[in-house]
Amino acid sequence: MHLSNGFQLDQNARLSVIIPVFHDTRPLLDLIDDLKPLGRLVHEIIVVDGAQDASLDSLLSANHVQLFRTNPERAGQMNFGAQQASGDILWFLHADTRLTKETVSDLVNFIQCPKTCWGRFNVHLEPSGFLLKIVAWFMNHRSALTAISTGDQGMFVNRVAFNRVGGFPSQLLMEDIELSKRLKRLSRPFIPKSHIITSSRKWQREGIFKTIFTMWYLRFIYWRGASAEQVHRIYYRRKSQ
Repeated sequence: MHLSNGFQLDQNARLSVIIPVFHDTRPLLDLIDDLKPLGRLVHEIIVVDGAQDASLDSLLSANHVQLFRTNPERAGQMNFGAQQASGDILWFLHADTRLTKETVSDLVNFIQCPKTCWGRFNVHLEPSGFLLKIVAWFMNHRSALTAISTGDQGMFVNRVAFNRVGGFPSQLLMEDIELSKRLKRLSRPFIPKSHIITSSRKWQREGIFKTIFTMWYLRFIYWRGASAEQVHRIYYRRKSQ
């Protein structure tokens, strides 16, 4: 593996899946089941628990999953998982993500692509509906135009490139956006034609239009120079209203 004239990976590159969790037991087990068909491509699955959930120990050991515990901060959890990983590619997934059968070939295509060091998937929101299909369409096209990814899009990255940009920044929100900004200075993202499935529970619980407005507003003020701490305070103040 090298990054001198490109981002060529060995054809036998190993994939480390890193999943930060916080009280996500049921969807996490479904995701682990989805990862099993990837076979040898997945070198290891690393779960980083921020909730100190004792019930995970026996559940994950039965599935040959490595479990670590840290403070409940997503950027810190993912960075910690990356430090424990030994794979050539780091794949960061949310616990409520579900995979599709095209995932294997898409990741193999990434391994064989010498011009890019990172990527993300398009998303499909489920349970879905007319408005949520429009939301997913805008999420995917915005990300394609800006080369900025969010965590629910299943970001994957060459570990050398991840280390080169310093991993996820230590901040409470927008860590995925900031990592994307750093990585796109190295290359454009690899975007598979297929999608992964992301839970729409947050959109349904908090309201579709309210969630759209809140997320676009937060990204706008962050782009205008608000700190991640300010964005975090505004987000949780709005969420409690």
